[in-house]
Amino acid sequence: FLGFLVALFELFSVFVGDKHVFEERLYFLFFIPLFSRFILKDTIFKHQYLSLIIALIGITFLIIPVCLKIQSEDTVANILNLIAGIAYSLFLVLIKYVTHVYYVSPFKLSFYFGLIAIGFIFFGYMIYSLIEYHDLSYFKDVLDFSEVDNKFPISIYLISTQVFATALQAFTLLVIYYFSPILLMVTDIISPMLLWLALTIRDGQDLPAVALYPIGYVIVLFGSLIY
Repeated sequence: FLGFLVALFELFSVFVGDKHVFEERLYFLFFIPLFSRFILKDTIFKHQYLSLIIALIGITFLIIPVCLKIQSEDTVANILNLIAGIAYSLFLVLIKYVTHVYYVSPFKLSFYFGLIAIGFIFFGYMIYSLIEYHDLSYFKDVLDFSEVDNKFPISIYLISTQVFATALQAFTLLVIYYFSPILLMVTDIISPMLLWLALTIRDGQDLPAVALYPIGYVIVLFGSLIY
């Protein structure tokens, strides 16, 4: 089940593509505390309810630019994005539950759900390739570097991606094991903020995004820190 949840998150991220969707990490801010309350029996205090209200105000600033651009063809992508956010939130909380209730090593657990997730993801990519390209060319094209003159930067990129992705998953498991999914939620909200800043520096942003996003991210970060 854990492998299925993480596969849903990975697959739906591909299906979403370049559609206008809401940042899935913002869903973590609500669903991780919700699942922690009912599955881990964590107590939610008054100041934490206040922090969620503050974060909701910040999220309002973040969704306005998306709402102004969103079209009917983005509906399915946003539904998949919501499901992915819920699935990954449940995945993180269940990791804490399984490791502390059943005393399963987080790395042993990672090995098991990694194998299962690979199977689900491979099957999902196969379906995606058949739907999108009507054949299995997705697998061939993703590894086709024949038109690239200098393959060295791509090789470095692929290797570094695997190294950093592995480190991210390992540290994620350790944070959940020794602390809680909520601590991960608080720190992870910085990621989309830094990503937006990097993309803004590289590509620039139009109004009202360039005005509303900084306000929204600062408020959400403030609310998550109060939590």
